[in-house]
Amino acid sequence: HVLAYADTAGGTEANALYGTADEIGAQLAALERAGAEYLLLTIPGGKEQLRCFAREIMPAFPASRVPIGEPNTV
Repeated sequence: HVLAYADTAGGTEANALYGTADEIGAQLAALERAGAEYLLLTIPGGKEQLRCFAREIMPAFPASRVPIGEPNTV
């Protein structure tokens, strides 16, 4: 949950993704391999930082890999 680390000093920073586009892409890939299916995206840098994310990171995670609308089989 988004507030899971709110009461832990440094918890938010320890669980946030920071770095270059390549570093963040690698961190996202590791989360995907671990089974993460969703990402809560907060970009404090404004529209240009969001555009950078869309341009440099999102192409590595094509929507065709995401089974949208499929029933949960677990």
